[in-house]
Amino acid sequence: MTNTFAIRCLGGLLAGGGVAAAVAAWRHLSWAGQDEIYAAFHASASVMLSIAALLLCVIGLRLAMRPELWGQYPFLTNARFWRWLLFGWLVVFFFLGFALPGQDMARYPCRAACLLWLAVLLTPLLGPARGGRQSPGLWQRKIPKALDLLVGNLVVLAATLEVVLRIAAWWGGNDALLLNRTTGYRLKPGVYANGLRANSLGFADTEWTIEPPADRLRLAALGDSFSVGVAVAYEDNYLTLLEQELGVEVCNFGVCGTGPREYRNLLASTVWQYRPDLILVPIFIGNDITEWIASPQLVKFQPDALYIELLTRRLLRLAQEAWRQAETSAGEDFRMGVNVGFSEKTYLELTAGRLVVCRAEPTAEDRKRWARVEQCLEELIRDCREHAVPVAFVLIPDEFQINQELRGKALTLRGWREEELDLHGPQRRLVEFLNARQVPVLDLIPALAEAGPAAYIGNDGHFTVTGHRVAAREVARWLRSRPELISPSKPATTRFSSP
Repeated sequence: MTNTFAIRCLGGLLAGGGVAAAVAAWRHLSWAGQDEIYAAFHASASVMLSIAALLLCVIGLRLAMRPELWGQYPFLTNARFWRWLLFGWLVVFFFLGFALPGQDMARYPCRAACLLWLAVLLTPLLGPARGGRQSPGLWQRKIPKALDLLVGNLVVLAATLEVVLRIAAWWGGNDALLLNRTTGYRLKPGVYANGLRANSLGFADTEWTIEPPADRLRLAALGDSFSVGVAVAYEDNYLTLLEQELGVEVCNFGVCGTGPREYRNLLASTVWQYRPDLILVPIFIGNDITEWIASPQLVKFQPDALYIELLTRRLLRLAQEAWRQAETSAGEDFRMGVNVGFSEKTYLELTAGRLVVCRAEPTAEDRKRWARVEQCLEELIRDCREHAVPVAFVLIPDEFQINQELRGKALTLRGWREEELDLHGPQRRLVEFLNARQVPVLDLIPALAEAGPAAYIGNDGHFTVTGHRVAAREVARWLRSRPELISPSKPATTRFSSP
């Protein structure tokens, strides 16, 4: 009696899940806002979810009405079922991880495909009662048996590697996949081949003392690889030049690959203990808004939830770029001890992908990205005000906003027209956002546009020495014009020097 009741409840649960899936599919059928491949994936996901909903409803109702069918296919106690279920989910995670890398919208197709795979594995419950007793004979044949063994080994290997990667990240207090970029992407202490240097904390600067200097202001600069200055010597970094021009101490807390979310975490974990008088936050328009660093959380049930998928994707990307570099005999310049820049094809692909930040008519996904970034900036500003430390922002344009030739090639690759871009739209939106909160902001587009393509390294996108000098000059001039950014706790003799 108990088993019959439990099986009926299970059938009802499956049917209820099918109804919920049907409702979700119906809601998403009217979904619009993405373009190109994203819309196709979303539409396909709605179809898959609809099929899964139908199967689950029929299977659940059949099992609830005829619990004796449980003996035909006792899936909860069948190891083969779980092997193939997990294997199918791994295939879905990997496929979508490569097709929609780092995209939040991959979550819906991932869940739809996984639910459909579950429904497909349960379809034997729709067959005659005798079919289940005959099915084990199939797995005794040579090819199905070998295939089942291969699937089982792959699932065990994937699970083992996933556990090892997560334990390694937890045990070392660091992220083995560099997902926690505020720690994982820091430099190794020392001096690099191109003159870049890193202190003992892994920041591109000299050593600091916890106690601030008594005779001058301490400015803490956040940022990504533009702040690190990966392509130039330490002496040519715009933050080093800024320190010299203003006569202040500039602590460079830049970490490659970070963005607004990581800046907030870096403030809490490291910056505040150095008691800065001013926080300078550079925002790189190219990827601080459009790209979002993956957080491998299994509860989200999306491709980026698995370390092994992220690791595989990165290894293949590195191998692809190495192949392209070898084909084109990429240059012998060095930054951080490695070849400078990307292959031309890779850099064009990256640039074409970043064009979305200037899309004249933002999609629903674009609006979500902006809302997410603005929330992070709101929290960062609030944190600075709670610490009674002024904060200022510097907007760094992407190279395609300056280099018309590069932009034309990227538009051609993307299949867009110039009219589809609002070239200065991101800067205008950020300026309005920050002005509304009475936060000072400097847009570097005018100065860098005057310098032209010479401000950026070809097939790389970072500042040249010229770009760093332009940025340092403009930021210094701007800060001198904003006396309210000088901490009142410092004596007047320590304020920014005159031009």
